[in-house]
Amino acid sequence: MGSAHYRAGLHTEAFTFHREAFKLFEAFGDRYGQIKSLCKQGDVLQAAGRIAEARHVWQQALDIAIEIGDADPGHVFPGPIRDRLRVLDDRN
Repeated sequence: MGSAHYRAGLHTEAFTFHREAFKLFEAFGDRYGQIKSLCKQGDVLQAAGRIAEARHVWQQALDIAIEIGDADPGHVFPGPIRDRLRVLDDRN
C-alpha cells in the first residue's frame, strides 16, 4: 500500500503505511524488512522535501545493515543506502 500511495504522490499516506510496516517487521524481528521499510520511508520523505528526516531514517537503515553485516550475503544493503545518503550530501 505504501508503494502504491508513493507512486500516486500521496506522500503522507505512503509514509504512514511504510512506518506501520516497519513496526510489524520490528515486532517479528525481521531486520531485512526493517531496512527495506526504512529505505522506503526515506524515499517518501525525500520526495516530500523532508530531507533531514529522510537522512535520519536512511541512517537508521544503514546502522541496521551494518549491524547485521555478515548475515547479509554480499552485503547488498549498505551500498544502496550509502548512495541515498550521498545524494543528500551532494545537494549541500
